[in-house]
Amino acid sequence: MLLRRRHLACLLPLVLAATACGGGEPVLSAEARAAHPAKAAPADARTATPWPTSTEGLAEVKLAEDLVLRELGPGVHLITHAHPWAANALLVEMANGDLVLCDPTYTVDAMRRVLAWIDGHHGKRRIVAISTHFHIDRVGGNGALVERGIPVYGADLTLKMLAERGDAGRRWLRESLDDKALIAEFEAQPTVAPDHPFPAAEGLTLRFGEEQVVVHYPGPGHAPDNVVVVFPERGILFGGCLVAAGERIGNKSDADMARWGDSVRSLHRFKPRMVIPGHGERLDPGLLDHTLKLLAAEQGG
Repeated sequence: MLLRRRHLACLLPLVLAATACGGGEPVLSAEARAAHPAKAAPADARTATPWPTSTEGLAEVKLAEDLVLRELGPGVHLITHAHPWAANALLVEMANGDLVLCDPTYTVDAMRRVLAWIDGHHGKRRIVAISTHFHIDRVGGNGALVERGIPVYGADLTLKMLAERGDAGRRWLRESLDDKALIAEFEAQPTVAPDHPFPAAEGLTLRFGEEQVVVHYPGPGHAPDNVVVVFPERGILFGGCLVAAGERIGNKSDADMARWGDSVRSLHRFKPRMVIPGHGERLDPGLLDHTLKLLAAEQGG
């Protein structure tokens, strides 16, 4: 894998941030290095797939009581880890057979289970991961990725927030959980920062053969550093916790309520056919407007 920009891995001390929550193009010229190669979805399948509007009725692969995978379409899997709150990650098989992971699980153990499933389902593949912001549901399992030599991309703002907001995050977690064993589990788990930082203001474009992935920073919202991941050819927008699917806006401990709406409105330009929220079962593009309505209600508008 050739990179225009290389960075050393950063292992931070325990940083448990609050959970539950482009211009420049460093180019990744990715090669399929699968020990057991499988054919990626053809171009017409990628562009014409009728994506589901929710997870309702989708078959589940249960890796643990709190960890399930659902196939959303050819080569596209939703990973949901409910430890403690159900959080979504996304795994996408690219045109050249490489895999892109949008966010890890909460824990290293759960991420190892997902990697074992990937090895069994796809064979040994080149995997690229992206952490979409600094909260534990977006970085918690990074240790399992880094130990496998999987590059983890994240905005420079994410590294900054990890360093600055760790203490506040630990306090928030303790106050939000009643399960002492769960608190102890998280506190014993070091947080591994993304080891391939990029300037948030410039964004990032990764190329996989004939297909590309755009990592875009729309501005602050749920968190100061939240980025989204766009699969333009497929019409998929991984909105992470910037996009809300419930009846409330969710965790506001690190939110910029004044600018969150503008950040969400800017995503309409991608014209997504499927939107993946950080939490929740809805997957339809109407989630962008749904988030705006929730924000308006929060602000009394």
